[in-house]
Amino acid sequence: MNQRETVASGQTREKSGIESPIDHMEIDLYQLKLGLIAFWTLWFAIVCLTNLFAGLKVLGIVPKQTKFASQNFALVTRAVSTYRPPP
Repeated sequence: MNQRETVASGQTREKSGIESPIDHMEIDLYQLKLGLIAFWTLWFAIVCLTNLFAGLKVLGIVPKQTKFASQNFALVTRAVSTYRPPP
């Protein structure tokens, strides 16, 4: 026997006795936004940490053999050197 169900758009549709995994895979806009924010937060945190470890490596605080350090410290210092502190 078929039943009627209401979907997210407010429309009704016939529901058979067999459920598909796709029926439970709805992602609303809030979850999508939250996932994107979480991804970029993690991405920037990793980038900041690797740049921090590269700076600590250059200062000699962290051993030179440290693998968790970015290889772009020279590029970062060159980019930042164009800005001078106010007198």
